[in-house]
Amino acid sequence: EETPSPEPEATATPPAPTDEPISPTPGEEVPFYLERDWEGKTYIIVNADMSVRDLIRYKKPQAVLITEKSGKVIVEGRLKTGMAMDGIPIVVLGDSDGTGYVNYNDMYLAERRILDMEGFDTYEAFLASDMDFDGEFTIIDLVLLSEEIDRTKK
Repeated sequence: EETPSPEPEATATPPAPTDEPISPTPGEEVPFYLERDWEGKTYIIVNADMSVRDLIRYKKPQAVLITEKSGKVIVEGRLKTGMAMDGIPIVVLGDSDGTGYVNYNDMYLAERRILDMEGFDTYEAFLASDMDFDGEFTIIDLVLLSEEIDRTKK
């Protein structure tokens, strides 16, 4: 008698990356969320309006673990470039310094990078500064960063 081969273990399939924004409830403005692969690694891209709670709510019913760079679990507050969701790096568009805010410090750092006075500390910082997702950091990204600063000040 032949011994049946064991059934392969079922593995959870992560949601497919999507370019589609979160579907808002009528009258509700929902922050931007996107999963992208760059150079063989997945990154979660969000805008500065998305909080930790927003991200957890967006991923429901899937349970997610949001952590700071140090590994500390976070359940509320601002998302910051350099945090991770289930080990996937989070990038907040415009937040190249990792504070969770898009402000003039990010612009100052971006201007230094354009002038070749300073490089990016991390790949996540580069992605946060690449506002148009073209894989390059150019003057266009500075213009878009300026617009994002103005938008988040309101």
